[in-house]
Amino acid sequence: MSGFARCWPALFLVLLGIGSAAADIRVQVRETVNDGEPSHAVHWFGDQRSMRDDGNRYIITRLDLGKIFIVNRLAQQYRVIPLPDRPAEEPPAVSVERTDDVREIEGWPARRYRIGGAAAGDMTIDVWISDEVPVDIAGFRRLMVNLGQRPGSEWMQAYRQIPGFPVLQEVTLTRPELRLHSKSRVMSIEQAEPAADTYDPPEDYEQVP
Repeated sequence: MSGFARCWPALFLVLLGIGSAAADIRVQVRETVNDGEPSHAVHWFGDQRSMRDDGNRYIITRLDLGKIFIVNRLAQQYRVIPLPDRPAEEPPAVSVERTDDVREIEGWPARRYRIGGAAAGDMTIDVWISDEVPVDIAGFRRLMVNLGQRPGSEWMQAYRQIPGFPVLQEVTLTRPELRLHSKSRVMSIEQAEPAADTYDPPEDYEQVP
């Protein structure tokens, strides 16, 4: 999986240590790549688990099980991917720049932070952060730091220093043969109780390699 593929949905593609089912976070986002046609997705974040649903498929991350489930609704199938172990060596460094750029995004006052360093690799990562989003921000930050222990996601350790919730994330990947720019913007957010099967693949779906 490329660094860009890990990072773009990763704004929300994580596992929130919040406690009970009723405290889970439901987020609706609008996503674009290179200013193309927007797509929409729904994310759920719970205790050591998350789910991202874009309609045709959804991705379940279960830290408690050490697995990712990729579920294909059209084929009624799912794949299981083991989460990689944390490497023994020191993780790559991550830097955080607090900028003076402030704006309102969907009614939330936000400030731009730039994430860089070796952990970001060839990506430029800008996150617009609000501390007025009505969710458990402290729990979300703990979650991001936990996710940042996985190889390839070390840039999320930046949330040790970032004091709020990302209402907009912009990622630019620049390589000699490629330039991609993505945006993931929160349109609504609430704490709600998920359905019982939100974080599990359907029992009647076929598991495939």
